[in-house]
Amino acid sequence: GFNGVNGTGDSQVPSTFTHLAPVVLPITYISYVTEGGDTILACPEYFIIFFPLNKRTQFSLWGIEYSGSAAGFEEVGGVSESIGCFIGTCALGFTGSPCPLGDGVPISGGTIAGGPLPNGRGCGPERVPAIYGPSAWATVCPPQPNKFIYKITSKAPMLWQLMVRAACDCNTTETMTPSSTLSYRGMAHYFFKRQAPSGDPERGDALGIVNTSTDAYGNYDPNLTTTVLMFKFNYTTRKWEFRRSHELDGESQVYEVGTPPIDDGVWRVLSSNTHLIINEGMNAWDSCDSMTYWPTRQTGHLVSQVGVGTFYGYTAGRCSTDLVNVVIGNTGTADATYEIFRYVPWSTAGPAIVPLNVRGKSGFWIKLAEHTVTAGIAAAGNPMWYDRKSPAFFTNRIYSLFKVNVLSGGPIQILGGARVYATTTGGAVLHAADGEQTGTQFWLHHVEATGTGCENWATWSFDVMCPKTGMVVRGRSEGAFYDRTYTTTGPDQVISFRDIPNLGSDTKRNYTFTVLPGPNQGKVIGMWNNCRYEPRGYTAPFMRSGTHYEILAPPVVFSGESFWITVLVLDESGVTKTDYCGTTAFTSTDPNATIEGTGFGSFSFTWSSSVACDVAPNENGVKLFVNVSLVALGSQMIVAVDTTDGSIAGLTSIMVVATDVKLLKEPQFSIQASGDTVTFKICWSNYSSASAFDFTINDAIPNGTGYIPDTAGDAFMCGPPVQPVVYRMAYSTTASASIPPNTAWTDIGGSGSGTSPPTTTTWLRWTIDE
Repeated sequence: GFNGVNGTGDSQVPSTFTHLAPVVLPITYISYVTEGGDTILACPEYFIIFFPLNKRTQFSLWGIEYSGSAAGFEEVGGVSESIGCFIGTCALGFTGSPCPLGDGVPISGGTIAGGPLPNGRGCGPERVPAIYGPSAWATVCPPQPNKFIYKITSKAPMLWQLMVRAACDCNTTETMTPSSTLSYRGMAHYFFKRQAPSGDPERGDALGIVNTSTDAYGNYDPNLTTTVLMFKFNYTTRKWEFRRSHELDGESQVYEVGTPPIDDGVWRVLSSNTHLIINEGMNAWDSCDSMTYWPTRQTGHLVSQVGVGTFYGYTAGRCSTDLVNVVIGNTGTADATYEIFRYVPWSTAGPAIVPLNVRGKSGFWIKLAEHTVTAGIAAAGNPMWYDRKSPAFFTNRIYSLFKVNVLSGGPIQILGGARVYATTTGGAVLHAADGEQTGTQFWLHHVEATGTGCENWATWSFDVMCPKTGMVVRGRSEGAFYDRTYTTTGPDQVISFRDIPNLGSDTKRNYTFTVLPGPNQGKVIGMWNNCRYEPRGYTAPFMRSGTHYEILAPPVVFSGESFWITVLVLDESGVTKTDYCGTTAFTSTDPNATIEGTGFGSFSFTWSSSVACDVAPNENGVKLFVNVSLVALGSQMIVAVDTTDGSIAGLTSIMVVATDVKLLKEPQFSIQASGDTVTFKICWSNYSSASAFDFTINDAIPNGTGYIPDTAGDAFMCGPPVQPVVYRMAYSTTASASIPPNTAWTDIGGSGSGTSPPTTTTWLRWTIDE
């Protein structure tokens, strides 16, 4: 519906898209997200947005810790509770959970206003992005301090972000947008773009879109251009709608300021020829609080491999002259030599609202210096940092784009922004010290900017997501300022290092968080969350699992009838793991589901192996479970999780059916006296394996008939599944003997819209959505 698109972008020159989607096995993905923070402003609304990448995507969302009391884990740190609260799935929605975690407050369900479908339902064959937005905190602030921790288990590749609705136009919740490569670099990026509360189109989320000039195979050519197409998801039509495009010069960028109300929502960005890195932040160009870790051109991770790596990152705008803006830390054992460049646009012509140093869509890089950051946690030269008092780097107080090339040594990680580690900066999910998405050691390089830093107990924290029971994690600083060691007591726990002191009179301090050697050593996820004033948005972690379960089950079963499932234990490459000796617990979205005659919640199975734990009959990674039964109709999920290692999991979806699909309207149209009011009841039930849950009734009615809409609560259900019925009404004035074409209908809104069709209506249509 947009003129001049046709795949050409704004140059009207045809572009050939060479994006090669990575082939990723549809196995189980495991990750964790955590939100910690109260606010000194009005209470913002936080939410998690999920992006399914293929039609097989299905996932479950679980609560681990849900806190709001004034003391305990969320204040002084330590080990969280183990996973135990099922919140929902993308297909069935996020209904919440009454189980007591943390302070015992039930976990709220719901989604943000204007979200996808009731309770955040999404996924499905249309790959509808799903949103979990706890309705409890939409308007009322939770008790302070707070700490909400979640776990996500997915059957197929997916992306997600944990975001915060800004409470004012001054926030700068900066983050990196995830791509389909399961990193921050790629040719297809997904994110939620937020408007500012004022609705000012020059405020809200801004985007810095960087063309890395690496092709689909990772080859770098500084002259390689690309066409960038931007799409917004329409939850009514369930389609990605084209909005605008950009033609980027080789290793160049475009900066989009602000988010008007019409742009608030879910976005996808596609690049024709090259990998992109996209920085997202609220009003970052006009603030002193913006910051984020920089990703690499080679991998999209936040830490380079030893001796290689080109980082891209923006620094914030109109601050005073003494604020730190770039911090380069060495996480390796060898001194790292690097060169640093600043981006300069070829032309600075353009709207005044766009920062001078990032205008246009083409530019060049000037080399500023070549420096070395020394290795070692106590090294005086670790980290290196640059602030506004370095005139060669910051010629004026304005938003800038930089890149750093690692020449040797390292690895390194880079933090860019203002007020680095001060009171109101944000948080970030980190990559491990060796450059991988997960690992056994993470670094923080703490540099004090001007200002007071964190206050009292509202200190910054580091969270380590641990999948296994008995994992020992140590957090320590250079010198004798901080040293804590915690041990997990169950699977799927988070260790939070929260009583970390401020720098005081020191100018810098390094920290390491290390999984200590032992029988349960394994890789973890690390997340830094600064202060608990003004919770921030960040890109949540995403990665592929190692050992996992593959559950083979029939796609469709009849309600109450028994069937069997086969569970395979596979390693990351998909090969059967014959030496597996763990214990598996099963759960289901159907509360009345049984397995081998026992309810899912009380059933577990311990595996044996002829090569590792020899006990007949030695399943050796393959087990058939019989007499499995599901009762609840519709799409139901079976989840299997190792009882001591939460990273070992698997899930499958099964459609439970009975006999048919029914959509009735009672009574049928009949002869009535002039002026009579007739009440119709729309009855909907689903007993079938239909892949779609959309139904439509068309009625030809007498000319001059009026329609009185129901309120939202007047919809009826004739049978399962038991969930709210949402319908839309449309009318047609086409006088024809058969149903008019789709182009001849006019939509008048959904349940309780209060809008009536004109009296000339000759056809009415009711549509039931899911």
